[in-house]
Amino acid sequence: MLKDRTVPFKDKRGRVVRILVIFLTLIVLSLGSLIPQAKASVDIGVYIGDEGLRGFYLSVGDYYRVPEREVVIIRERGMSYEEMPVVFFIAGRAHVAPGVIVDLRLRGMSWMDITFRYGLSPEIYYVPLRVTPGPPYGKAYGYYKKWPEKE
Repeated sequence: MLKDRTVPFKDKRGRVVRILVIFLTLIVLSLGSLIPQAKASVDIGVYIGDEGLRGFYLSVGDYYRVPEREVVIIRERGMSYEEMPVVFFIAGRAHVAPGVIVDLRLRGMSWMDITFRYGLSPEIYYVPLRVTPGPPYGKAYGYYKKWPEKE
């Protein structure tokens, strides 16, 4: 009553091919772990040597009216060069020490959360332009441009 379940040649060949594909896939995946992981980096083509770095600290300190040493300390605490001006900008507007802002940022707060924490408005980041920007910023700029500065 039980039928002889012999697998025709075509089905055996298909199963062998599937097993071979799975086997080769596993080999490729296991070899992939041996290849060093690629790291994403951004290179804007600017090298900052020791003198340039000192000039950066001096410029940031001069602009935000803080001692150069304070700028260096903020950098040593782990803030990136891109975030350092934001630290001093918010600290100045909130009338708090830059170290307080760094503490909040290093705890994982977003810049907007820090801004709201000190009762500041997102409008502090708005910069009026003399020329109307084109895409993709045109719509966003047009939206805020129609509102009076005090609103």
